[in-house]
Amino acid sequence: MLGKHIAFAGIDGSGKTTQAELLVGWLQRNGKFAILREGKCDFVSQVSGMISQRHGLEGNSALLGEDVYLTCLAYDTLRETMFDVRPYANAGATVVCARSPYCRLAGGVRRGAKTIERAEEIMLFDGPPDITIWLDLSPEVARERIRSRSLEAPSLQQLEDYRRAFMCVLPEDRLHISIDQAQSPIDVHRMVVSALGAVMS
Repeated sequence: MLGKHIAFAGIDGSGKTTQAELLVGWLQRNGKFAILREGKCDFVSQVSGMISQRHGLEGNSALLGEDVYLTCLAYDTLRETMFDVRPYANAGATVVCARSPYCRLAGGVRRGAKTIERAEEIMLFDGPPDITIWLDLSPEVARERIRSRSLEAPSLQQLEDYRRAFMCVLPEDRLHISIDQAQSPIDVHRMVVSALGAVMS
């Protein structure tokens, strides 16, 4: 019996990691074989960032340029899907990823890459996630959440651009969980479980 590949999408601060962790815990408590994949620090970003620094440049894509950088990310994303996700899903596990290929595509759109369609074809060569859950949070609330964790927050404009980019790249059949400021992570988790139940039953 095949498992599922479930991936979260959303701007920084939207709670992707928190919701992925809560979902894996819920699945395991309900007798499912579930695995969490974080995927925050990918190979391409780390290496290209270090090489850029050697040349006195700032930013992961500074040396390669946005289009080449996004193409490299696309192949890295495909490798992760084929070798780190699919084997477990094919063995019956539910693999929950805190980030989806659409996060990287939206990042490319936000940074002005021109090769979005090519990158999408590469990233999704082995198929898209079975279920993509978009955690839609307002940029204002996201920025405050990031600051509350004592992290350097992107500008409000960057977060707004990132959110708009998701609207361009996400497929129509994804689950859209809208988060308002008053909702706790547990409330959002209940919404995620409810939405998944309707899709997976």
